[in-house]
Formats: sequence, C-alpha cells, structure tokens
Amino acid sequence: MASLFRPSYTKPDATGQRVTRKVRKWYGKYRDADNNLRCVPLNELKSAAMVMLADLIRKANLRRAGLLDPAADYLDRPIEEQVTDFRTSLEAKGRSRKHIAETIRVIRTVISACDVRKLADLQGAAARFEEHLAIRLRTGASHRTVNGDLVAMRSFCRWLIRHRRMHDNPTATLQRLNEEEDPRRERRALPDNEIQRLYAATLRSGRLVRGLAGRDRATLYLLAMHTGLRRGELRSLAPNSFDFSGDPPCVTVRAAKSKRRRNDVLPLPRDIAKTMQAFIARRLPNEVVWPGSWWQIAAKMLRQDLAEAGVESVDLDGQVVDFHSLRTTFITSLARAGVMPATAQMLARHSDINLTLGTYTKLNLSDLANAVGRLPRLTLRAGPLHAREDEPEDSPGILPMMRNHIP
Repeated sequence: MASLFRPSYTKPDATGQRVTRKVRKWYGKYRDADNNLRCVPLNELKSAAMVMLADLIRKANLRRAGLLDPAADYLDRPIEEQVTDFRTSLEAKGRSRKHIAETIRVIRTVISACDVRKLADLQGAAARFEEHLAIRLRTGASHRTVNGDLVAMRSFCRWLIRHRRMHDNPTATLQRLNEEEDPRRERRALPDNEIQRLYAATLRSGRLVRGLAGRDRATLYLLAMHTGLRRGELRSLAPNSFDFSGDPPCVTVRAAKSKRRRNDVLPLPRDIAKTMQAFIARRLPNEVVWPGSWWQIAAKMLRQDLAEAGVESVDLDGQVVDFHSLRTTFITSLARAGVMPATAQMLARHSDINLTLGTYTKLNLSDLANAVGRLPRLTLRAGPLHAREDEPEDSPGILPMMRNHIP
C-alpha cells in the first residue's frame, strides 16, 4: 500500500538535550512498475504531496499495464542529470578515473556544441551531431579525435536506450573514420640492433632523470620491451610482483593498475628474469621498483636516451619512437618470432585481434622478405619464353627460388 509520511530525525537542542523532530517535507512510499518499493520526497504541503503521490501511483500502474512509455519521465529532464547518472554507472563498472573523466569531458563538450539541454533534444540531435563532427574535421581535428567523440557519445546513447530513458539513437547511422588515412602519430618498433644500442648506452649513462639512474632506466626499457607493460603498470611494480621460482618466471600486474581491470600474469624470458632478479635483489618486498614521477616525462626521458645511443626518435618517414613504442616493439617482436596471432593477442592483453595486428604490429620490408625466404625450396619445370620450332615446349628448365637470409 502507498503511504505518506514525514521522516524523523534526532539532534541536540540549545540546552544540549537530544530531541526528535520531523522533516518539513512529506515523503511518499509506493511500488513502481517493476514492483520495487520506492521512497521519494514530495512536498511540504500534505495536500500537494497527496496529489504527487497519486500521480506516481497512476503512472506506475499504466506502465505496468504497458500503457505508458518508460522514457516519458526522462525526456523532459535536464541532460546534465543523465550525464551524472552515466558517470555513476561507469564508476560502478570499475572503469579507471582517467577513462571516466575523459569520457564525461567529451560528452559534455559535444552536447554543449550541439545545444542539447534536455534528453529530448539529444534524441533528435542526429543532424546536429553529424554537423559537429564535420566541423571538427574541417577545423583540423584528426580522424582519431573525431572517432573519440563518436565513441563517447555512442556509449552514452546506448546506455540511455538500454535503461529505457530514450528511444532513438542519434549516433546509429554514423560510421567511424579510417584512422589509417589520417595518421598524426605513427609509431615504429625498434629493431634488434637499436634495442642493443639503447640498452648499452642507457646502462652507461651518468644522468639522473627524476631519480632514475642509467641502470634503472635501462632495466625499465628492457622489461617494457619484453612484456609490453604500459608505463602506469610499470610504475606500480614491486619485488613481490615477480615470481622467479615459477616455471616459467612471471610478473603480475594487480587489477587496480591494469588497464583492463583484472590481474594480469605475464611470463618472463629466463634471461630477463635473471636480470630483474639481480636488479631488485636488495629491495623490500613492497618497495616500488621504479619510484618517483618519471612516468610523467617518460617520452622525453626515452628520447634523451635514444639520442645518447645514436638512435633517431623520428625516422625519415615521420614514424616516432615514444615510450609506448616499447609496447609496439614487444608485439612486433612476437610477430617477427613467428608467434601465432591468437597468442600475441593474449600476451598483448587486447580484446580485439585487429588492434594487435593492425595497430601494434609494425613489420617492414625486411621482415616480409625474411618470411618469404623461409618458404620451402621449389623446383619448377617451365618452357622458354620464346621456344624454337625445333624444340618441344616441355623442354625442362630449372627456376630455383631466390632465398635471402636476413640476419
């Protein structure tokens, strides 16, 4: 049964004695369309509260009977209320603070640019949203940036429809742009000779970068290129993150620090495990291996070490090497070693194989030539291009395949 009431609360009076009072506003208790017990604030006037409660009960009954649109209560509400609820939903799913902040920032920017003030405006904003993306392109935004706007708004709209707050998705007909047609930053993978030069030069370096000596940085780069760990994951590691006694030895990234919010256990090559074991031998179990704020300038730190090693951070094709390129180097090295794509995807901890193969695998012409060179030798029988009349067309000829060995 529905009911009206005024909740009580207790607080000290002027003499310090605790007294019980009732709040000024009347509350209503009723069951909604899903038969859930709801308690909502109504009005300070009892007569007005009774009318409001009766209206809520009427709507619940109509909705339960399928005669009332569930979205009707939401469409006239301010859009900011929906954005706040969406943010709460992302937090409940355990999304990272960085991801949530960036997603909400993009959504608020787009709805402001499209003059969306309430949810009904968003439902009919397909043309305005498409125009907004077109303006972004004309004013110099990259395909990746425009896709970021689309992905954030699409996730927001799908959430609204899934929770029956909106009917039509204004982003449904829009397609993502091809980011390969507009690369603003193309990363490259380091080949073996440049990896060796970087490690050797950094190991000898006498510079301190945010408290990290040359040996600290060299070991950091080495682990990044053999595990694909991101800078945020690397900065969270402590000696107790490593298990050198297992078969194979491994390193664990806690769920709170992993991008996909789960514990990630990655195997270590035995030579890398020995290097890491010696490096952290005198540290406390919970002591951070690479402390400090180096991660804030990780790209600059790596560029300086590359320069000392005589390795260009930007090649002739405009491809760059930044700290995330160490992850690209790891995944590309897996492909060069002939690792199966499904295995590489698991080691990269990607949910989409296209991300592993299309974005992070950077094979060059030498890699392709090396792959072709590993094909089995074939002996083909063929006739000459211009056979003489007195020579049969099936005259034997040998066409051995050229085999190039790429060290």
